[in-house]
Amino acid sequence: ADKEKQVYWIDQMEDPMEQSQAWERLDRMVEYCEQIHCRRAFLLRYFGERPEGQNCGGCDVCLADWEEFDGTDIAHNILSAVRDTGQRFGIAHVADVLRGSRSQKVIGAGHGRLGVYGIARDFSKNDIQAIAVQLIDKRLLVKAEGKYPTLAVTPSGREFLRSGGALRLHRKNERTDAEEGLGKPPLDSERGGLFEALRELRRMLAEAGGVPPYVVFGDASLQEMAHFAPMSEESFARITGVGEVKLEQYGDIFLRYIRSYAQNHGLEEKRRPPEDPGLP
Repeated sequence: ADKEKQVYWIDQMEDPMEQSQAWERLDRMVEYCEQIHCRRAFLLRYFGERPEGQNCGGCDVCLADWEEFDGTDIAHNILSAVRDTGQRFGIAHVADVLRGSRSQKVIGAGHGRLGVYGIARDFSKNDIQAIAVQLIDKRLLVKAEGKYPTLAVTPSGREFLRSGGALRLHRKNERTDAEEGLGKPPLDSERGGLFEALRELRRMLAEAGGVPPYVVFGDASLQEMAHFAPMSEESFARITGVGEVKLEQYGDIFLRYIRSYAQNHGLEEKRRPPEDPGLP
C-alpha cells in the first residue's frame, strides 16, 4: 500500500529527471524490503560503504530461523508462468495465475487456460512473491525497474527449465507467539516429545507434497495435538487449524501417529468442552 501511494505521487511529477530519480529511489526501497540477505550490509552498500561481513547478527534477516527446502517444483512453476504469460506482468499477477485466481485481469488475459493456472494453490501469494525474490537473486528471473516491474526469464532460467535440475531454496521458519506457545502451559517431557515427533511427521509430509511445512499444519496446531492427544476424528477436528479439508487430507495419518505414540508412552487424551477455543 505504501508503494502504491509513492507510485501515485511519482506519476504526478512533471520533471522527467526528477521522476526518473524517484523511480530509482522507490526501486531501491522495495529491494531493501524484499531483502533475503543482511539488511545492514544492503544499507552500507547503498551509502557507499563496504560491509565487513554478510551477517550483522542484528537485523531481522540475520536473526531469522531459516530452513532449506526443495524448491525445484515451485521454481519451475513460477518460471513457466512468467514465460507463458508473455513476460509482461509482475509477480502479483503471476502469483494470481499460479493460485488460480478468477480475477478479471487473469481471466480476461486468457491466463485461466494456461497449464500453470492454479498449479500452486497450496502456496500463498506472499510465499510465491518471496520465492520469486530468491529466483531473481539467483539470476533465474530479472525484474524491470520503474513503474512497471515486470518479470522475465533469464538465459540461466531457461536453461534451468530445460535441464530439469534440482534447486534448493530457503524460507523463514515463521513462528508467532501462539506457535511458540508463549503464555500457554509448557508441555511435559512426554507431550513435548510428541510435539517434536509431529513436527518431523509434518516435515516429511510437506517434502512429499512439495509445500512449506506450515501448509500442512502450523506449530500452534501441532502443540494442541501434543497437549490434547486427540484419539478420535471428532476431537481432532476441534484442534486449531483443522478444517474439513485438512481433516480429510491429513486427519487419518496424524490420528494413527498420535494413537501409536500415546500407546507407547502411556499418554491419555485430554478433553475440553466443544466451545473452548484454545488450550486451558
